[in-house]
Amino acid sequence: MESVKPQETIFDLYPEIGKGTIDNPAKAEIILEKAIKELRKKNRNDMIAQAYYCIAECNFRIGNARKVISNAVQAIGYVRQSAGIEWLLPKCYNMAGIGYASSGEYNVCQQYYLEALKYAKQLKDERTELSVQNNIGSLFLQLGDYREASQYVNTTYEKAAERRFSPDFNRLTETEKIDRIELYYAALLNLADLYYHEESYDSCLRSVDRLEETMEENNISRNLPIYVNNLYTIRAKAYLGLGDVPAAQDALEELFTRLNDEESLAETTELFEDYQELCRILLQDGEEDLSWRVLEIMRRVCGIVENVSRWLSYFGLVAQFQAAYGSTDDYFHACAQYHNYGMENELEQKRAILMGVKNQIEVERSLEIQKKQFEQAEEIRLLSETDELTGLLNRRSFNRLSQTYYKAAAKDLKEFGFIMMDIDYFKQYNDFYGHVAGDKCLKTIAKILKTHCKEGFLPSRYGGDEFIIIVRDHNDDEVRKLMDTIVKSVRSKNILHEKSAVENYVTVTLGAINCVPGKKQTLMDMVQLADDALYEAKKQGKNRALFKDV
Repeated sequence: MESVKPQETIFDLYPEIGKGTIDNPAKAEIILEKAIKELRKKNRNDMIAQAYYCIAECNFRIGNARKVISNAVQAIGYVRQSAGIEWLLPKCYNMAGIGYASSGEYNVCQQYYLEALKYAKQLKDERTELSVQNNIGSLFLQLGDYREASQYVNTTYEKAAERRFSPDFNRLTETEKIDRIELYYAALLNLADLYYHEESYDSCLRSVDRLEETMEENNISRNLPIYVNNLYTIRAKAYLGLGDVPAAQDALEELFTRLNDEESLAETTELFEDYQELCRILLQDGEEDLSWRVLEIMRRVCGIVENVSRWLSYFGLVAQFQAAYGSTDDYFHACAQYHNYGMENELEQKRAILMGVKNQIEVERSLEIQKKQFEQAEEIRLLSETDELTGLLNRRSFNRLSQTYYKAAAKDLKEFGFIMMDIDYFKQYNDFYGHVAGDKCLKTIAKILKTHCKEGFLPSRYGGDEFIIIVRDHNDDEVRKLMDTIVKSVRSKNILHEKSAVENYVTVTLGAINCVPGKKQTLMDMVQLADDALYEAKKQGKNRALFKDV
């Protein structure tokens, strides 16, 4: 599978979408949903796939994880029903993985990332491959596997920085620039988070400062609020790691201000584990007010994206808070809720495992369908290019390929030619033995040609009992040798032909030319010369091969 560039995109059909997925994702989603209704009437599954992917991207920016998942999965289904948009497949799997990560469903998320990585490598889509690797690094950070995370995080950051600060950056379109900048932001945040978990707090803060400076320089942070919110979260954690509570409080106050409304909060649902970690540190440091305000953020996030394991984490921290600062009743209430969600979480984990198995089965089934569709398409293609009876190339394919090879030979000054061949007295053979026997004879001759025409000799059925072989980059002696071999091989089959004026068995006559095509020599001139050679061989008595010097 090779990377295929999109010939036509959803933006070509609906230019009003423009940069809407970035500047105004809510409005772009409405336009895209209307577009899908129109595209269904036109049976444009390829465009529907792109529309669903764009809606998933809009919801990623809005912060609706569930709609990210549903639309990305819809897009995958439509990609598999279409031809020519394989390039979208790794992006769809990557987007679905992001949705599952935001929802805290890490088992399913990991499966989608791995599928995205596989298809990105197959399609040589380096940009998506880099994005997936960055997301996998982020996933390992969330799961606490920092050694594994470092392999992805460091590599991704280096490549993302190289793309962001490459000499060709200023020549890119605005959308391409934002794409590179956004990946750089995500990679830099992962690097800062890795430094934090390695307790390199100064390095973490330097990375965060670098990100803030870059955002101010690019002046596009308004379109990428999730990175700004992440910036303040990591900064607060790093200051707490250094024991600088006032500085951490300043960062948190900035974050609290940004998260006043539900829309801003929705954009940070994937930062839930960071809020959880912040709250734990604040409780350990005895920061009652700050820890409660972070708990409030966690509660609101849990309300936006329903996830049992997150509610379990929330009530576990609430129980700790109530044990330190609340009443006995509040403490026991939190413990009861924690217990209830604990039991539900066990069921949810089992469901997640089953969902993972189900997804894998669906992926395998989908791949099997895709394989069958490819085989059917290949079968149709071969039928259009080959002669149904003999299995050799047909006249249409000969015309197309001979043009291509002729031009290449003329350009590279290499030898090129044709061998034309007739079955001697084949009309009489058909009349006497019948068309069934005639077809069998043609198949036998075709099999001989397939056996002896190796690399550089391409046989085709020219029409009736006439065959023509394209000769590529062979010298005259090699052409003569092949012709003699074919004549002898046909004789050796001893196909009875009582009506032949040559022998009692089927024979063939061949004529050929071979040369470096000249400027005044057209392709049809060369075909005619080969036909002239065949005619001369027939005049000399048939059952022979004649090579004509040009």
